[in-house]
Amino acid sequence: MKIHPLITTTEELADLCERLAKSEFVAVDTEFMRENTYYPLLCLVQVGNEEEAAARVSTNKPITEVEMSSGMRIYPNPATSTLNVELLNNAENATIRIYSSTGALVRSANILQQQRLSQISIRDLPAGLYVINVTGKNGSRSISFTKL
Repeated sequence: MKIHPLITTTEELADLCERLAKSEFVAVDTEFMRENTYYPLLCLVQVGNEEEAAARVSTNKPITEVEMSSGMRIYPNPATSTLNVELLNNAENATIRIYSSTGALVRSANILQQQRLSQISIRDLPAGLYVINVTGKNGSRSISFTKL
């Protein structure tokens, strides 16, 4: 079995999820911390199958609000009913896609005019780990989030 180094980018996580989607089964393990809150915050996710495994860890802050150098932020994370997707550079003619941890496309939305914030209902999605991908004229970027 190949054990990957820690996943540090959402692109690495999306690549792993795409490979794992072809597996018969996927194992998922999570760790939470509760240092400064009354509720647990996700800090580590480990995923794998019979051939490979990897982990994604929050190194400097809990995964409650992710802001990447890619210019995209999602919140709240974890989320229960609505996910806010904030594009720090306005996007036009872009597509937002949400993939399950098995790589299945579960939601898709188009951004037709310049807008900075999109709200996506995730109320009907089962609890789990997801990857949100935004593709537009400036390329593609991805961030993982947890649905409670």
